[in-house]
Amino acid sequence: MSRSSFWTQRKPVIGYWRTGQDPAVVFRLRCLKDGRDFASMGVINEQMEVRVVSRFVALPDRGAWHPSLDRPEDGAFSLNDLRIRYELRGEGVSGRRLEGDRFLLSAGSRAVLIEPQPGLFAGEPIQFELLERPGFVAVDLICYRGTEMSVSFDPPPEINIECSATLRDSAPGAGG
Repeated sequence: MSRSSFWTQRKPVIGYWRTGQDPAVVFRLRCLKDGRDFASMGVINEQMEVRVVSRFVALPDRGAWHPSLDRPEDGAFSLNDLRIRYELRGEGVSGRRLEGDRFLLSAGSRAVLIEPQPGLFAGEPIQFELLERPGFVAVDLICYRGTEMSVSFDPPPEINIECSATLRDSAPGAGG
């Protein structure tokens, strides 16, 4: 999708492929507030062949989990954790951090190269983290993690976050 929100029923970037271990691994882009999909964050995507460049934006006058059902009257959300997640799920998935804050999420003969740019959320620098569990690997762009705070999305906070995802072969040496 060129423009979308991260409401749980939206999948602005999603991909599937088959491996020898799994008939359908799933690659997906999400935004999570306290571990749940966050409808007040949006994305603008530009796709060029196998590469998608994403820019993230606040969506005022929306709810946390649903676009309209749980809107806060003052436009502010309480949160302990806000992150953008590039995830790969399936049997045999793996991830690794490369030089220069780049990441490779792999499954079978394919991989997704994640290249986040230094960015800001509410004036603070975002952090990058690689997560791995059986059947799951993710790169998180952490906007905030800590004690509970309130963030107004009406007017929206300063957000300057961009990242690209490129589908490629995961052959040895392809991670560059």
